[in-house]
Amino acid sequence: VNEDEIPDNGKDDDGNGYADDVNGYNFVAPSGVIYPQNHGTHVAGTVSAVNNNGTGVCGVAGGRYPDQGVRIMALQIMDDRYDYSADVRQAFQYAAENGANIIQNSWSYEVSPPYMLDVDKVAIDYFIDNAGMDENGEQTGPMKGGLAVFAAGNSAESMSYPAAYDRVIAVAAVGPTGRYAYYTNYGEWVDICAPGGDITIDSDYAGVYSTFADDMYGTEQGTSMA
Repeated sequence: VNEDEIPDNGKDDDGNGYADDVNGYNFVAPSGVIYPQNHGTHVAGTVSAVNNNGTGVCGVAGGRYPDQGVRIMALQIMDDRYDYSADVRQAFQYAAENGANIIQNSWSYEVSPPYMLDVDKVAIDYFIDNAGMDENGEQTGPMKGGLAVFAAGNSAESMSYPAAYDRVIAVAAVGPTGRYAYYTNYGEWVDICAPGGDITIDSDYAGVYSTFADDMYGTEQGTSMA
């Protein structure tokens, strides 16, 4: 929660260039209102759903009720209400300058280019080089510098950017048997494999169960889930 911002007053109370950014920012709209979607909500639940509260699912970093676990800054770059996405450079800059140290990216290019696009490389580098520091380069966060994590992609291909960029952590998916999921991208550029689900093994129980929008729960699969 951005405590320096007054909700829904249409003003940029903290002077960071974004009005009403209480929980993050919707860079598509643009607006301080996050429009709920299942994909991002599902990933966020796997990371941060509160543990030991008798409700729903447990997040890997969700803390133990009533203590607080990890905090999520929602940076929306896709919104089903629009037929275009946001300029991701703004999201990476916002994250670095507003207190995030880890940026989790469950997105990739629709068709991967054979190299890292300069425009996104600059954005990722900015976050890695500047997160957790003030304008004088002094550490203000839990880490000096940022960690960028990317889903490897779901095309069963041996190369995929931006996850293959050597400065980020690329995450591929394994299924419930511990073998690679049929859809996951792969290669020596992959840094980590994690459970992403594989519903071809069992359509009811072999996916990843997590939070959905509108107070719902559901199953998904993909390197996003990993």
